[in-house]
Amino acid sequence: MLSGVPIGGVIAALSALVVIPHLGWRWVFFLGIVPVILVLPVILSKLPESLIFLDATGRTEKAAALRTNLGLPATPAAVVHSAAASRAEAADDKRLSGIFSRPYVAASMIFAGSILIAMATDRWGSKKIVVLTFLGMAVALTALMIKMPQPPLLLAIALAGVGGHGGQILINRFVSRSYPARHRASALGWSLGAGRIGTIFGPIIIGLIVSGGSPLIGFAFFAVSALCAAVLLMLIPRTPAFNHEEE
Repeated sequence: MLSGVPIGGVIAALSALVVIPHLGWRWVFFLGIVPVILVLPVILSKLPESLIFLDATGRTEKAAALRTNLGLPATPAAVVHSAAASRAEAADDKRLSGIFSRPYVAASMIFAGSILIAMATDRWGSKKIVVLTFLGMAVALTALMIKMPQPPLLLAIALAGVGGHGGQILINRFVSRSYPARHRASALGWSLGAGRIGTIFGPIIIGLIVSGGSPLIGFAFFAVSALCAAVLLMLIPRTPAFNHEEE
């Protein structure tokens, strides 16, 4: 789902190239509102509530009506099996092509990387892949401290982006699977809230590092941060809910 973020970034950059010279930078923000106006009413009217959440909160009549409307089996166990089969069939039909133009190859690789690690997570489990993702991010950030030709430089940038963006995707999945359905929203809220602390202090720290005249230290700082994240994730115990979801 979050692979739409880098896709939107590429589209925004392409739009800005056309809009800014003729209308100015403010119109880029005005255009950014258009998708929200168009999509939000559709989401509010057409997107159903999660069947798992409805079952967990005791709203069985609404869940049964939704299953009937969607043409799904009547029992929650059958619904889970049907959803798993649908994901397996969809994974076999996915193809990626056509978005790797040179000016945006790094952003496009981040998008493709997000898809690939999501598929890997479905196959091998979320905890293993999220740890490997942050370890790969640490290696890529360390490599960016070395002067290198453009192709490996773009690859290192893309791998670092996959680690940061893809890692956030996988942490959301890891957290949601570690708690029962009725507590998942609160758990994700706490997790994302803690992440925003890093969003606030990260630019401040990197600004201090760059102003000190040693920008390469910034790569080392975030490489160490990614390594610490991987270690901490390895140390997190598996909850009963997580074991049940990963079976």
